[in-house]
This record gives sequence, C-alpha cells and structure tokens, in this order.
Amino acid sequence: MNQGRLIYQNILQNMSDGVLTIGMDGRVMTLNNAGEQILDIRAEECIGRPYGEVFFLREGNDNFNQLILDAVYESTVTHNRTVKFDTGNGIKTLRVSTSFLKPDHNDQETAVIVVINDVSELERTHQAERDLTEELKQKHGELRDSYLQLEEANADMAALLKKVQVIRIAATAFILVLFLGIGIFTWLRTGVHSQNMSATGQQHVDATASQAYTVSYRPLSDSISLKSMIKPIRVVNVTCPFTGSIEKVFFEYGQAVEKGQILLRMDKKEAEMQYREAYAAAIKAEEKFRDFQNWEQNDQVVKARRSLARSKMSLNNYKKVFEETEYLFKKGLIPEKEYENAGQMHENAKLDYEAASHELNIVRANGTGNNYEIARLEMENAKAKLAEYEQQLNLADVVAPVAGTVMIGESAGKKDAGARIVNGAPVSEGDILVSVGDTSGLSVEVDVDEIEVRKIHQGQTARITGEAFPGITLNGRVANVSTQANISSGHYQRPTFGVLIVIEDITPEVRQQIRLGITANVVIVVYNKPEAILVPIQAVIMEGNDRFVMLRDKATGAIKKVRVKTGVTTLDSVEILSGVEAGDELIISQGVGFAGT
Repeated sequence: MNQGRLIYQNILQNMSDGVLTIGMDGRVMTLNNAGEQILDIRAEECIGRPYGEVFFLREGNDNFNQLILDAVYESTVTHNRTVKFDTGNGIKTLRVSTSFLKPDHNDQETAVIVVINDVSELERTHQAERDLTEELKQKHGELRDSYLQLEEANADMAALLKKVQVIRIAATAFILVLFLGIGIFTWLRTGVHSQNMSATGQQHVDATASQAYTVSYRPLSDSISLKSMIKPIRVVNVTCPFTGSIEKVFFEYGQAVEKGQILLRMDKKEAEMQYREAYAAAIKAEEKFRDFQNWEQNDQVVKARRSLARSKMSLNNYKKVFEETEYLFKKGLIPEKEYENAGQMHENAKLDYEAASHELNIVRANGTGNNYEIARLEMENAKAKLAEYEQQLNLADVVAPVAGTVMIGESAGKKDAGARIVNGAPVSEGDILVSVGDTSGLSVEVDVDEIEVRKIHQGQTARITGEAFPGITLNGRVANVSTQANISSGHYQRPTFGVLIVIEDITPEVRQQIRLGITANVVIVVYNKPEAILVPIQAVIMEGNDRFVMLRDKATGAIKKVRVKTGVTTLDSVEILSGVEAGDELIISQGVGFAGT
C-alpha cells in the first residue's frame, strides 16, 4: 500500500498539469509542483489550510474562486472554464477543469479535484493572430477604397473631357464669324475628326497626358498564410496484447525508435496460466469429438448393444419354452396355468427386447446430428482460444509498429488517456500503451475561416517554414479539407475548418533538425499561374459591371475601347482573362477619360 501511494504521489508531482485537491471540509489537501508554478504559491503555504483563507484574500480572482464554489455546490456537473488569475506577479489565462473524487465502494464525494492548465502563451498567440487578421482586413479595405476613388476620378475626367469638347466647338464657331476663310478650313478639319471619333467610339488622347504599356506574360500567384505545429504524418497506437502488468519499459518518451524495436515487455505469468488452462480444455474437447467420430466404439453404444444381445437371447429362450409348453398343453400333459405363465414370460421377453433395441437406437442417435456438431464447435472454439493465448504470449514483447518517435498514448474517451507507462503498472487487454508518431513524413493541421476555406482544395501545394528550423522550406500538399466546422467556445467567432497538410518527402538531414510540436508558418498556394496577363490597375476602366481598356490598333494605330474579362486583382495589377493578348499596346490615361462609349 505504501509503495502504491508513493507511485501515485510521484505521478502527481511529475504531471505537467497543475492539480489542486480540496477536501469536503474546505481545506486544501494537495497541490503538485506544476500547480505551485502556475498559481505562484508554495504547497506548504496552503496544504491543510481552508481554501478561502488562502485564495479569497487575493484580489482580482473572483472568477477562479466562483468556479471552485460552483464545483462544490454542483457535484453532478463537470466544470470546464477559461478564467484569468492574478498571481501577484502578473495575470495568467488558465484553463480549469473540476470533478469529484469518489471511492470505489461508496458514491459519496470525498474531495474536489481541480486540474489547471496555463494557456497564457496560447491566448497571446491567438490574440496576435486576431490582431493581424484585423490589420489585414483594414489594409484590404483601404486598398479597395483607393481603387474605387480612382475609378470615380476616371469617370469625372470623362465628363470633363465632354465639356471641353463642347467649349472647343463653340470657340470654333466664334472664330468662323471673325475669320471666315480660316474658320472654314478649321471647321472642316474639326468636323471630319469629330465624325471619325463618333463612328469608331474612340478616345482622343493627349500624348502629353498618357503613357503606353505593352502587355506581356507574368507569373501570378495567391496564397493564404497561417500558423500551426509540426506533427508526424500519422500516429499509430500500440495496444496492450493481454491483461496483466508491465514487466520492463525499454524506451523514453520522445525517443526515436526503429520499426520492430522492443518498446516494453509484459509480465507473462497470468497469460501462461491461462494458456495452460486453454491447452487442457482443447485436449478434452478434441477427445470428446474423437469419441463422436468413433461413436460405435463408445462405451454407451457398446453397453446398449450388449443389453440388446442379452434381451435377444432371453427372448429366444422364453420363445422355445413357450413353444414346448404350448405343445404339452395341447396334448393335455400340463395344466393351463403353466401354459399361461410361459406365455406371459415370453411376452415380457419380447417387451424387454424391444426396449433394448429402442435404447440402442437412442444411444446411436446421440452421436450424430446436433450433438456431433456441438462437439465439433466446442473443439474448434477450444483450439481458437488456445491459439489466441499462444499469440498473446508471442506478443509479450511489444514492438514499434513503425519507425518514428514514441509519444504518450492518445486514447480516445478512455480514463487513462495520456498516462505514462511505468514498470509494474497494471494494464488491460486493448488499452493504448503508447503511440508512435510516424516520422517518415510530417504533417500540419491548420484552422481556416469560412471565407478563406472556399479557396482551398485537396492537392494544392503548401510551403512550411519556421523560426526553429531556419533556412529550411518544407514542401507539402493539402491532403484533406474538413467539411464540418470546428466547435468554437466563443459565441461570436467565425466558424473554422480543419485543413490537413502532409509533407511526404523528408531527407534524413532535415528530419534531424525538426522536432515534433514546434511552431510552423504555413503558406497554402491557392492560385498559381506561371503565364498570366497582368496590366496595371490604372489601365482598367469600370463602367457598371463592365471592364474596359484603351487598346492601340496594330494596323491603323488608332485607339479604341475594348471590353475585357478580369480575374485576380493584386495590390497594383489586374489579371486579364480575355480581350487582350500578349504584345498588345494599352494606353494608360493620366487623368483623361472616354470621349464616347
């Protein structure tokens, strides 16, 4: 009992989570090392003292204290909450879970168990990500507003140009009155030029206020940047082969192991006893089935045949006696009473013979049909059980299923999830002992909001870098995009979707420099076009839902308005999907709009 208590105390003191235990009398029972560091209080200062005397005097921790009170008064509810805690040296963000400790033989609660995790760093990381997202949204909005203002300026310039043309015509008419000869020449020249512009819908461009741009192919890409942690490409759980205890552990958590390397050895005493019992049961079942296979030589059948033979001999004797008695009775040599007795004995002998024959048939039937099938199934079950125990003994040396890194077992829904395996620890068949992270490749899982996730598809490439492995860029691909949103604890947060990225090709040199769990910067390439037609934003003019550019005709040199279809917009360029080809020359007006539509 003392050794078991010592083991449990060692486990408690070596946990990375803080554990605080409060008795039903309100006094602090235990506080492990992690709890001392998180709460910034020494165990000897609070163990044995009332909880309120230790914690209520600390100001600013009302939410933490209220959670403990809720746990005491609501014993049927497990409380999980994130609260702020003022240690006196700073404010920490804690994730607190409470439950009640109950003995196995009694349903009455004996203590409140408080498990504490310091998530301050994680909270600061999330806040930084949220601030960065808001800043990016703000910059995007400013860029959009600038673009709209530019389009409005283009429209104002177009209206101004029309007014200038009207003034020019009025001035020309005035000159006609003053200078008839020169006015006629000027009027004819202006009239012809105006007719050409009206017929072609072209723009009069002032060479001093415009610049030419030659269209060419340029690479275009778009990406989404996120943060995550490096994980193995897959995690393989190693389960317990049979119920027993751990005899010897041969690994350290975080250790790199090869496929087939012995991780631990099970104590085989109980399994060997079960194997011997199964072996004896299999022998008995096989002998029983062999009896059914040779049922005619079975003791029951032999005994029934002997009984039938004796009955037949007795019947023959009584038949002979009856026939002799009948003959003498008919001759009048014996009385009728003697004749009747001989007949009765003969009838009894016939009944005995029929009963013995019926008994033999029943005994023979017992060795066929369902009885035979039951014996066969019992033998097969006994052999299968024997093979199962034999296999368990062969699996007493638990080995690594893949090459990788030993991790704490990831047991889904089990009470012992995350427990460390030690020598002598009792385990049950099917329990997850450890997990081996397959490091033949790596993976990262990121959360993407509901807007950006529409851009991500399976098979897209991703680049992974990190401050912990400078100079190394890992190339991955999107392996899976979740179709179900993650459950968020906040009421006003946007839903996010999990995206799994795998990195399959890892060189041994790179693998040695990367550790599982380190932070990684992930860039998912959602759009990549090596040869795209990009033009400056100023070259594209918006008219309602339509987009136009001013194009110089290669044959005539005239400038004409051309409708185009646009694609992705960057900070300074617009992708043209149709309407313009590489080599075309665009005229970018510096403050001049359209003369016509």
